Amino acid sequence: MKKILLVLAICCTTLSYAQEKGQWIIGGNAGYNSDKNENENESSTTKTFTLSPSIGYMLNSKIAIGLGFNYSTADEELENIYYGYSMNYKTTSFGINPYVRIHKNITERFLLFVQPGIFYSTNKIEYDDSEDDVKLKGFGLDCSLGFLYFISDKLSLELNVLSVDYSSLEETDGEYKNESFGINYNLTSPNMGLRYYF
Repeated sequence: MKKILLVLAICCTTLSYAQEKGQWIIGGNAGYNSDKNENENESSTTKTFTLSPSIGYMLNSKIAIGLGFNYSTADEELENIYYGYSMNYKTTSFGINPYVRIHKNITERFLLFVQPGIFYSTNKIEYDDSEDDVKLKGFGLDCSLGFLYFISDKLSLELNVLSVDYSSLEETDGEYKNESFGINYNLTSPNMGLRYYF
């Protein structure tokens, strides 16, 4: 009898942390990073804040589709000792990000996820010593890798530790265009978020 009760308890525990078809997911991520670089001629300091709320829907126990919204600000101070000038500017970005998320259980509470998606963004760069703001629009592809840990049957803690992205930025009123490819490791300052399932 005790063995039967133990098996039932384990099964119930496993089910209580399972993601199910038809569940909705709301949540988001937030991150802050401060980076300083110096050499004998130049120094720069960049402070970045990101906020990424999202909503998703479980197609089955392993796959979810969703829509994310991204907001970020980056303040940069640049000082060139050799030429004797300094420059401060702020970049503000808004974006939208449809995605697919694929989950893989490591334990009953601990999951790995891979999240490919596409994104569109608008960006504005404001310079302290100029009234002419630079406006950019961009699109791209991204894929992130991270982990989920269920701290209750409906709430999970999330860490994004790696992202790969391709982006294309184009000035709204000019000829500037830039394409970039990046691999970002977030092991020292990972983006942290929460997800609520209902």
